Amino acid sequence: MGKLVLPNLQGKQMGQVIVTLTLTNRIDRVLAERGFISSEEVRSCTLDDVLSRSV
Repeated sequence: MGKLVLPNLQGKQMGQVIVTLTLTNRIDRVLAERGFISSEEVRSCTLDDVLSRSV
């Protein structure tokens, strides 16, 4: 298998990434998968324009 070579980005600005992020309560999701609660009862939150910035 070939060797992975990463570029040297030290000292260079990487930029910003803006995303929509959905957070879901994992316990609720498992309970819904097992039939203990309905899928409508699974708690979640969607966040728009979340900034991930690297420098």
